[in-house]
Amino acid sequence: MAELENNKTSKVKELALDAIITHGPDALVNGHIIAADNSAFSFYDVYRFKSADGTTIKSIQTFTIKQNITEEVTFSYDISFTLYTT
Repeated sequence: MAELENNKTSKVKELALDAIITHGPDALVNGHIIAADNSAFSFYDVYRFKSADGTTIKSIQTFTIKQNITEEVTFSYDISFTLYTT
């Protein structure tokens, strides 16, 4: 997440949402981002709402995985975690 925060001026080349899952007061969103500089990140966001009607967010957990792509098309990962609560 720190790398995403430090790179706020980089334009997003691709943003894909792979899944949005909801159940009661909880929602999960996962996907990936590829920036203009070809840096790639996968993300998983967990949203907890104050109630099942989903109008006010109580907390957000963000899991970010930096994808390091090499010429051999292998991946390595740097994982960060952020928790926001109200």
